[in-house]
Amino acid sequence: DSIEGHGEVNANLLTNLVDTTAVEALRDYIFTNFADPVKRVNSVTFNPDAYWQTLVDVGDYAGVVFHNSSGSVFVDSSFLITGVTHKIYPEGWTMELSLFGDAT
Repeated sequence: DSIEGHGEVNANLLTNLVDTTAVEALRDYIFTNFADPVKRVNSVTFNPDAYWQTLVDVGDYAGVVFHNSSGSVFVDSSFLITGVTHKIYPEGWTMELSLFGDAT
């Protein structure tokens, strides 16, 4: 849920627009460009042993593809890697990539 993951945004806008046509144009621009929710992927965790050639670092871009349960793609985007976390356990290893960007 986008609101749960990223919070709710309320914005007040103070302008010096006095022409109602200009105010309506600004309103239309805001709703056209920001009314629809945007898919985001904050992080991806995986077992790097399964991807032994994985060599990534902060500042790289990672291609991420997610499929839903029926097999169709619902995310297919490149994201900027903003953090890399390794967790090593006796039974294995996980790697988490913190990501930035909007999914398409």
